[in-house]
Amino acid sequence: MWIVAYQAMRALKWMLSIGFVGFCFHYLLEHAPYLDQFGNLTNMEIIIFGLPLGGVVAGLFELMFRDRAYPEQLP
Repeated sequence: MWIVAYQAMRALKWMLSIGFVGFCFHYLLEHAPYLDQFGNLTNMEIIIFGLPLGGVVAGLFELMFRDRAYPEQLP
């Protein structure tokens, strides 16, 4: 059970990281739809800050699940 949760968190961490980098490249190439008439971002805070924060939280859960799944490898 813990091994499945550990692998799921690894996959989620990488998907969120790749999604954030992909959105950054997309924003660099085509940023006009995300800006309003004054040059401010329009509701992109959840993507810009949420994806990396989700990746960090998934990484912390990954460490916790790894310790539960493989207790014999602890120092």
